[in-house]
Amino acid sequence: MVNKITNKMQNFINEQKNLAFVATHDEDGKNNVAPKSLLSIGEDRIMFGDLYMDQSAENLLANEHLTIAVIDSDRCTGYQFKGKAKIITKGQVFNTAKKRFEEIGFPEPIHAVELKVEEIFFFEQGPEEMIEAA
Repeated sequence: MVNKITNKMQNFINEQKNLAFVATHDEDGKNNVAPKSLLSIGEDRIMFGDLYMDQSAENLLANEHLTIAVIDSDRCTGYQFKGKAKIITKGQVFNTAKKRFEEIGFPEPIHAVELKVEEIFFFEQGPEEMIEAA
């Protein structure tokens, strides 16, 4: 099982043009998907900031499992990252989220979310199904 983020994956995650979607679900299994601006912060961690205490955050308080899909819509390729997440309101990760939001012209986030990556999958356009990233 692949669970380390390579330099190629980090660059893909950090490209602002790529679309990123975060999927959470509550304790009853009700799903929520939301667009986010991501930042890779190591070989096994991805973070994003949140402007609101929205459904994604509420779901994470009830269920720490999180899936992130990052897509290059021009090339129809992308990665899916799965793992467990935590909400962070202070410290280095939160400060990184604040800096990222400032760089892209967003207001200060109310918290950051850090995903500890446990599984990584690569997908591309074509007949093959999603495969584990190598």
